[in-house]
Formats: sequence, structure tokens, C-alpha cells
Amino acid sequence: MKKHRTGRVSLPIATLTLAITFTLTACGKGNTLTDNRDGKTYKTVKIGEQVWMAENLNIDLPSSKCYDNYPANCEKYGRLYNWETAIKACPDGWHLPSKEEWEVLITLSGGKEAAGKSLKATSDWPDDSNGTDNYGFSALPSGTSSFAGNFYSVGQYGYWWSSSEGNANEYSFNNAYIRYIGYGSYVFYSKGEKSDLNSVRCLQNASEPPKAETPTVTESDSEGSREETCPNRKGPPITREVVYLESPEDHEGRDMAIFRLTNGENIWINGTPDSVKKGDRGSITYYEEQLPFDTDCWELNRLISWKKTGESSNTLTDTRDKQTYWTTKIGKQVWMAENLNYEAAGSKCYSDDPDNCQKYGRLYHWETAMKACPKGWHLPSDAEWKTLTNFVGGSSTAGKKLKSKSGWEDNGNGTDEYGFSALPSGYCYFGFECPDVCEDGYPSDNVDNFHNVGYSGNWWSATENTLRGISYNSESVSISSYDKDNNLYSVRCVQD
Repeated sequence: MKKHRTGRVSLPIATLTLAITFTLTACGKGNTLTDNRDGKTYKTVKIGEQVWMAENLNIDLPSSKCYDNYPANCEKYGRLYNWETAIKACPDGWHLPSKEEWEVLITLSGGKEAAGKSLKATSDWPDDSNGTDNYGFSALPSGTSSFAGNFYSVGQYGYWWSSSEGNANEYSFNNAYIRYIGYGSYVFYSKGEKSDLNSVRCLQNASEPPKAETPTVTESDSEGSREETCPNRKGPPITREVVYLESPEDHEGRDMAIFRLTNGENIWINGTPDSVKKGDRGSITYYEEQLPFDTDCWELNRLISWKKTGESSNTLTDTRDKQTYWTTKIGKQVWMAENLNYEAAGSKCYSDDPDNCQKYGRLYHWETAMKACPKGWHLPSDAEWKTLTNFVGGSSTAGKKLKSKSGWEDNGNGTDEYGFSALPSGYCYFGFECPDVCEDGYPSDNVDNFHNVGYSGNWWSATENTLRGISYNSESVSISSYDKDNNLYSVRCVQD
């Protein structure tokens, strides 16, 4: 990061040309800002009457993080801050901009439908979605993080806090407004939980609050274009049996519904069914996708219909985190039909990727696995695993019958005759030690510790050091003995 910009001008004095070198280092009054707290220097840019930092803030404050805890990401993207830290993070003479101050910037940069293109940097955005950086704002896709340390969307989206708090009567959680930019040309607004971690752009203090030069549209106006300008949905319609999980908004501010399919996978669908609550079972009919996917066309609704079948007799809702799982009765046993995804201490997502937790569940040490199941359920003993495999025809063929119908590599899918829907969730080996941050700058939980996702699934039993396994290239269910301290495997709970 350069601290000075130098140039040369020539001044004629009689017949002599005198070269004078000048430096712009006016701590925010020219085109750089030096933060006196840590000595870092940032580029700044004047847009209209506002003076903005032209880079994301990168001061190391409590609760702030580098994306993926990797220091090089701080150098490139700046740090990520929760709202309480962000509100106090800017240097003296600068502040976290309000929602209204962001609106001034967006209006001056072409309006919300075009400002994203104008404000984005000319490189580092995906799929030919770089900006023109007309104003030197140089927005980068710095990603975001949940309070639990799950990182998302670096290289795809940039999220920036505002100082404006959300309306507690309007939203159900403690929130503040954010602005974000993605693939397209829009600058979107949304609300973020204050515990989330987003980027900070500081704005120089002004004697009077800036005014927008032209009226801005209201935030309730549609961000999308008319349906007739959008591409057709891809058909034909699909109908699936599902259990309803939740209705969040996606990155573009669309109302979504998340359903869990009978094979354990989750699916996001545009639109939210009426009168639905977590754990409801039913069937959905929906269009597969929109082609090409266009963020301007988010008003198109993939969901065609939702048919509720009431409270599900074959689902389990974990009261600790409200996650809902499919269950299946096999013989006299009732099993979870998905791997456990309860975030217990020491558990991990495969490759530390939260999406893998959603698909495969979490991986656990044996000591954690012993206590991980919800109330009324438990980690099955080796004898209970044997009861399961005997009921479905014996261990030599049980793997084929228990495996899901999709998700296994090299044509290793199963018949899933009993709804057990075993997936190849892999495992984690933690047999070497490394400092919290290794010499190469990466966190100690290097992804090289994770193995075999797509090829094998392994599940702990309550019998010490014993687990059951299924492989892509076998029809059997194996029994093995592994070190309970240095290995992390999946958990299937059985009802008491």
C-alpha cells in the first residue's frame, strides 16, 4: 500500500525550468488518509461533496477478523467488523456513514440500478462482472462472516455497514442497515444482524449533512425489472417431498424458502409459502431454475405450489438450535435420516465450509459425539448398528440399501430402500500439531486434514473407538476401530 503519491511540475523562471516535486499526504484532506493509531495509509476519493476512503478499513480491533482468518485477505480486502465495533472503528475526523449518506453516494454514482458498476473495482470480481470504477471508490468483493466464524462470499459480494440501526418493530432481530454489491450493476440495501461481520468504509466528517442532488427511490421499491424483460424459467416443473426449514432473504434481498429433501439435501426456492412453520411437511412444485440467472429478474418466483401435509410424524426438531431432521423407522428402531449438524465444541464442517455442514452434517470427536444427540435420542451402540444392518439384509449388502440415490462418486449410489439416505460425508484426521497460525500464514486447521468426501461415509458408535463405514465402491457396511482423539467422523442418532 503506497503512502505517498508523487508527481512533477515544471515552472518557467526566465529561461530556466525548475522542477519541483510534491507529495500529497494531508491525512484525508488530499487523496490519502493516515490513521494515527497504527500508521496505515489509505487512498481517499471525493465524490460530490463527500470524501470517502477508497479502501476498506484494516485496523485490528477486538472482534474484527480477516476473511478465513488469513492475514493476506486483510491486506487485500480490509478487516470484517461487527456493528458495535464498526460504529467506533473509523479514525479521528471520519465516521461510519449513515444509511442516508450511502444514498447520497449511490445517487451521485448513477442511482442504485447503475452505481454498483460505477463503484466496483476494475478487477477481482467474478465472471466478467468487474466494474468501471468511474469515481475511484474501488469496491472489492470482500465477503462477510457470521458471529460464529462462518465465512461467505469473498470474491462474489461486498458488504458494508452503515451507522443506521434497523427498526426493532419491523424486524425480529437486532439489526443495522448494510449496503452490498454483487455480480450485477445494482447497489442493494438490506438489514444485517449486528453480530455479523462486514466491511467498513469511512466517510470524512462534514460540517453539514450532505443532501442528495436528486430524489432517491424508496427502499420498498422493487430492485428487479419487469417480468416481460426477464428470461423464461426452465421447465418442466418438479414436485418433491420436503420438510420446511426457514424463510431467509438471499444476497439479493429476495424472499426465499429453504426446504429439506428426503435425501437430506437442502434446496432454496424463490418465494415463501403461506401459513408455514418450521418442521411442516409437504410437497413443493417448482421450476428447476432461471436461465440465464439474472439478478435483475429476482421477482420471478420459482415456487409454483406448496401442499402442506400437517405436522410431520417423521421429522425431529432439535430444541437446542431449532434444526429439523428427517427420521425413518427401520424395524423397531427410529433413526435420524440425516447426519447430525449440531454445532458442538470441537466439531467441524468438512473443509471448514459451512455449505458442507448443510449437506453432510458436522464431523465430531468421539467424546463430543457421545453427548451430541438431542434429548430423547442417543449415539447408537455397535449392537444397535448391527441390529440395523441385520434388518436390511446383513452387513454385506446393507451399504447399497442404506446409501442415498445420489451424491456418491463413480456410480457408487445406493437404492435407499429404507430412507436412511447415507451420504459420503468424509472425515477429518487431526493427527499433527501446528501453531494457531502456521508459518505459511494459514490457520492450523488446514484443509489437507479432510479426506474422502464423495467417496465414503463413517459414523461413530457409542462403543469406544468403533465406527461403521460405507464406501462408494462397496455394497457392505464395514466395522472399524479408530483413534477417538485424532479423528472426526459423522453422527447418526437413534431414538431412545
